Amino acid sequence: MDDFSKRFEIIYQKFADWGVENGFKPSKLAFSRFLGVTQGAIQKWENGTIPSAKVVKTIHDKLGFAYDWLISGEGERFDSSAQKLAAQEAEIGRLRNRLLVDGVGDKDAQTSTGKAAGGQG
Repeated sequence: MDDFSKRFEIIYQKFADWGVENGFKPSKLAFSRFLGVTQGAIQKWENGTIPSAKVVKTIHDKLGFAYDWLISGEGERFDSSAQKLAAQEAEIGRLRNRLLVDGVGDKDAQTSTGKAAGGQG
C-alpha cells in the first residue's frame, strides 16, 4: 500500500462495523475518542500520514490489527491470538458503555448528566 490512507479506511470500517453491531452510530468523533486522539490526528491519517508508534500500539491493542500490517500494509491484517481477542472484547465492551453514556453516536442516548444529548433536556 502506498500510504496510510487505505489502511485507515479499513481500520475505520472495522470500528464502524463494530459500532453498528453494538447499537451506536459510528462517527469520526467517536473513533477519535475510542483511540484517545484528536480529530486532527484522524484527518492526518485519512490523508496518508502514519500514526505515532503509541497510536499504532493502541490500534493494535483495541482492534487487533497486526503491527506489520499497520506500519507497512503488508502481511496479515490481524493478530489472531485468542488471548488478545478476549482482551479486546472486554475493552470494547467497556468503551461501548462509556461512549453510549457520553451520548456519542446516539443523539437520543442519556448523557452522564441525565439529559438527552440531542439538546432536548
